[in-house]
Amino acid sequence: MLSPRGEVHITHRDCGPYKKWNIQDLATSSKLELLDKVRFYRNDYRGYYIRRGAGGKSHKPFTIRNSFTFKFKAQ
Repeated sequence: MLSPRGEVHITHRDCGPYKKWNIQDLATSSKLELLDKVRFYRNDYRGYYIRRGAGGKSHKPFTIRNSFTFKFKAQ
């Protein structure tokens, strides 16, 4: 649930196979409206740790080049 003035921020790579996830289309189909899309800079988030996800490769490095933070609000 999202409060009336709440926002959802998703940081995601916007290149290669990741672009196929269609983050903006998924958000729109969930009745979210794009507010902003800004380049993601890891140094802006003190203590940020890159995590690949779960499983055997989760400890391996993962590049965040071409990453953006998509900011959405409820429509």
